[in-house]
Amino acid sequence: VILAGSKETVNRALEKAERFRTELLRRGVLLIPVIWGSDKREPVEKKGFGGPVTASTSLPSVG
Repeated sequence: VILAGSKETVNRALEKAERFRTELLRRGVLLIPVIWGSDKREPVEKKGFGGPVTASTSLPSVG
């Protein structure tokens, strides 16, 4: 079961589900918290191999 929402909503739902935790696990049910809008960091600069990607120049004619 995916619990999605704000940090407060997800925490509240997890707290309420805690009393059923053993029974849920016995039945094979996992609770997956997904918190929306919690990451307010600056985007990370992408890193990779080589320099910037540019359009290739014309290729030599073969044959």
